[in-house]
Amino acid sequence: MIPEVIDVALAPTQRLQNERWDALLQETFSPAAQIEVLENAPETVCIAENGVALLLPALTGVAGRRMRYASGGRRLFSSADVAAAATLVRMHGVVRESHLAYERGVSVERDRISRDVHDNIGAQLLSALHAAEGSRKDGLLRDTLTDLRQIISDGFRSNYKLSDTTADVRAEMADRLEVHGITLKW
Repeated sequence: MIPEVIDVALAPTQRLQNERWDALLQETFSPAAQIEVLENAPETVCIAENGVALLLPALTGVAGRRMRYASGGRRLFSSADVAAAATLVRMHGVVRESHLAYERGVSVERDRISRDVHDNIGAQLLSALHAAEGSRKDGLLRDTLTDLRQIISDGFRSNYKLSDTTADVRAEMADRLEVHGITLKW
């Protein structure tokens, strides 16, 4: 049921998350009655109404639920059902927490790139702007472009093909050598 729990936890909208959760519960427990949304859900999965109902706690973005009449009304809910539902709830929590950790990591990386661009590139461009000497200005701009390429490529290093990396190195070397009157023969 891991793929189904992942589909629930990573649903793009709350409505879709609720629909997928209900579908997973229906598939897993086959309650005879419609699954009900609970205003006051318990903290943990529990049996209610002498085994007729199973109550589930609220999840992130999903209200608590009450299911009645397990297996199409052919049996009462049991401790095995409590364990299965508790596992689904825990799995949902792990997937949601992992997704939130991923999003935090993406945000941290974006912040790092933004700071690098703002601090390093901004300072280098200001230095180049105020440099009186043309060759110094050109050197500062080349260094700034190199740093900018490095910042960008750090984020995508695993996606670079050798041919792309080689082409970047060639272009950068040609630019640097041209300033000194040297022609690159690759």
